[in-house]
Amino acid sequence: MYLPFLGLCGVSGSIVTEDSSICESFIKATQEELRRVLTLRGWLYCPTCRKVLTVEEELAKHEHNLTEVYVDDVVSEEAPSGD
Repeated sequence: MYLPFLGLCGVSGSIVTEDSSICESFIKATQEELRRVLTLRGWLYCPTCRKVLTVEEELAKHEHNLTEVYVDDVVSEEAPSGD
């Protein structure tokens, strides 16, 4: 199953998707917070245009909502293989 918008609500501990209600603790990240994550992780992701941003200049110009992405390192072990 492909879920492009998947998150965890830290307050309720529930999974949030594009079809569920919004987490009551959601706050849109500021440019400063996004710069901090970019510096720490090295990249941010735009789920709207499916683009990875790696430098601050791109961050300043980008108009969509950006997110820090959780990378599931074992998803390849769980996904069925094709022959």
